[in-house]
Amino acid sequence: MPERTLRTQAASTVDILHHFVGRDQQAMDALLETVRRNVPDANVRQRTNPNVSLQGKVDILRGKPPSILETWPGRNLEPYIDADVVADISPMWEAAGYTETYFDRAKDAVRFDSTYRAIPTNMQRQNNLFFNRAVVERAGVNPSSITDVAALVTALEAVEDETDAAGLLVPQKRPWPSLDVWDMLVLSHGTADAYDRLFRGDDPQRDGNLVREALSSLATLASFVPDDALYDDWQAGLDRFVDGEAAFFAMGDWAGGVLKNRDGFDYGTDWGCVAFPGTTQTFQLVMDAFLMPSTATNTETTEDVLRHVGSATAIERFTRTRGALPPREDVSLDRFSPFFRDQMDAYRSARNHVDATRGLGIAPDQRVGVLTAIATFLSEGDVDATATQILTALDREK
Repeated sequence: MPERTLRTQAASTVDILHHFVGRDQQAMDALLETVRRNVPDANVRQRTNPNVSLQGKVDILRGKPPSILETWPGRNLEPYIDADVVADISPMWEAAGYTETYFDRAKDAVRFDSTYRAIPTNMQRQNNLFFNRAVVERAGVNPSSITDVAALVTALEAVEDETDAAGLLVPQKRPWPSLDVWDMLVLSHGTADAYDRLFRGDDPQRDGNLVREALSSLATLASFVPDDALYDDWQAGLDRFVDGEAAFFAMGDWAGGVLKNRDGFDYGTDWGCVAFPGTTQTFQLVMDAFLMPSTATNTETTEDVLRHVGSATAIERFTRTRGALPPREDVSLDRFSPFFRDQMDAYRSARNHVDATRGLGIAPDQRVGVLTAIATFLSEGDVDATATQILTALDREK
């Protein structure tokens, strides 16, 4: 009898591997509270790792996969699909009615050859430019009038001429914030179609001038970034922005997820946000999603947990707590912050939606190549050499 009990307990354990730590852990706890209430027989356990993708691959290769793995969807999932290590959860999608309630872009991000392979939990807008209202007002700058990169440069010059603040803060302890800004600049200097074409990698050389133009602008913007930003991670950089050390902060709306919880620093009064210059009509998408490895055990209970991860209640609690947009059409935004309600308005009104290089838009090996190129560019500043590296990394025909 005790032996059977142990087997039953082991069979109902669902191990979830994710990267949501620190402030984001509260959002994950809120999501799992809903899941546990609806799947009381499951022993849901969390494991966290900041490099969740690498840890997930290691676990799968060792034959000890997590029951559920959090990762970026879109093209980031292609290697997993090609290796046949992601379960097909299409029947669950159909039974739960998720094919009717999720936004089309969210469905597209997890659908491969007409099969659903993951549950999206949130959407984010990457192409945002945050501004410290007190600093821009001292500089006589109106952020709403900054419609292109040239106007942004003029605004940054005004900030540094009229105030003691830096024009722009881009944290540089790690290269990904600069990659994100370059990604926004590609979209700003080009069109949504050119952006998609470049990152599909069919013929990236066709858009080589766009890559070089965005790199040149990145170098120009970097001249307005404080030298000691080299030591800042993104949240430390955001702290400096709040303290008025810089007028602008370019980053996805996860930065707004932190700002919305700052006491005495209020949206609309102390800080605001506009679309990154030149991208007003485009929404640059980032998402997270949860999948079930095809080699996972106890799939019935795991799939039940995964289904409730995607429920309207769980998604509402997760995105509202974390600071993100729900990928479902039927989630009320009544309890969301004004900033994220504005972000949803931007999503619904955008003429174009494109997948950012954060997983959705390019495959993992391409992102590593592009990220390495940007890291080198930050120290060496060679536009042509960096463009060659990036175009080589993106070329799927090479």
